[in-house]
Amino acid sequence: MKPKIENEHSANLMRVSLGITGFESPASAYSQAPLSLHSLLIASPSAMSVTVAQEDDLAGKGIFKGDLMVVNQSLTPAMNDAVLCLYNGQVICRLIDTHNNLLFQVLPDGQYVNEPIVSEMDDFKVLGVVPFCIRVHADPDNRFKDFDAENRFFSELPYDLDDLVNINPVATFIAKGSGHSMQNVGIFDGDLIFVDRALEAVNGSVVVCNCDGEFACKMIDLPNNLLLSAGGNHAPQSINHFTNFSIEGVVAVSIRLLTPVPELM
Repeated sequence: MKPKIENEHSANLMRVSLGITGFESPASAYSQAPLSLHSLLIASPSAMSVTVAQEDDLAGKGIFKGDLMVVNQSLTPAMNDAVLCLYNGQVICRLIDTHNNLLFQVLPDGQYVNEPIVSEMDDFKVLGVVPFCIRVHADPDNRFKDFDAENRFFSELPYDLDDLVNINPVATFIAKGSGHSMQNVGIFDGDLIFVDRALEAVNGSVVVCNCDGEFACKMIDLPNNLLLSAGGNHAPQSINHFTNFSIEGVVAVSIRLLTPVPELM
């Protein structure tokens, strides 16, 4: 079914299970986000910048090295916000404890590691709050058009977000992940998933599939005809000639929402 694109400022997204079960109505038509994610996610274009995560210091919160972070300089940091800050000559991304002047890393296993207390003696400045970050899953695929992610550290946002992630409105639908089984590839519960029907699935691709009437997001092992999870204790799911199976599309990009967006709740 060709996806329907709504040109509205609200969204009723299909929730794609990150496990192998749980999609409530496999027969339902895909619900689509508005074509313009820019209008939903970029609240103050003049105050927005982009930067590339340099480390895995917040991997436990879903920000991985190489991810594109969007930074909003107009927001006042709240408790446990992810912030980009200048700290004694280094630009770092951390969670902030606004009550106790603490900065935290969050390791992949979810462990919080606090930095020394920020004092008046420190050279400290919050450059902005990181409301969301963008992760590329399809490789090779030129998703960040005209943006040199290797050499450009911090830049104003000269792009429309839809152009930046190279959305193909004819071939792409957008869903919301549900569950925790794909966290090790950077897809967390509640993340937005961009599924491109035009991309060809190759071995190791992250795909949205319909397996015996249930939708799921999985990695595909083509040589062994298996669906694989990337987190948790989930056994591989075998695909055989008895399985009613179809690949709905390849997950090209996911967006990790670090602050709530009411229109996408």
